[in-house]
Amino acid sequence: MISYGREMIKVENIKGRLFLVGAEDDSFWEAGKYIRRMDRRLKERPHTCEYVPLVYEHGTHFVLPESMLRMVLPVGLKFVLRFIFKAAKEYPDECEAARKDIDRRLSAALKEWREKKKKSEKCQVAGRENLKFSGKFQCLAFFIHEIKYWLKRCEL
Repeated sequence: MISYGREMIKVENIKGRLFLVGAEDDSFWEAGKYIRRMDRRLKERPHTCEYVPLVYEHGTHFVLPESMLRMVLPVGLKFVLRFIFKAAKEYPDECEAARKDIDRRLSAALKEWREKKKKSEKCQVAGRENLKFSGKFQCLAFFIHEIKYWLKRCEL
């Protein structure tokens, strides 16, 4: 559950798959704390979503896939991150390892979703239209443009 003042996001009501990603050294908000709260809430309450809580010790506020950041900043990524974030300066290798791990995990998940979508689209009932992908696999994300990038990359 994420708290914005008095309001809470009831994560147990989300249908689909969730990647809850954050870093302990996030200097903008306590990402690790909130991901652990959501994880605890999902463990305590009934839900149908599949989720992966990923909390990295080091990763800064930019816990984004490495390949995406490299597209935005093909040259000077480490320099820029070290300039903006103290943790990136103190733990550059750990921050990069976190971004690469996110890249690997998210790419694998999107590939799996794509395969399930293809299987769903192949389902046919005699005399009826093809069954459409039900939208079961949804992704909660704060950066919609990043998700669009990944969907395009995985040809979804």
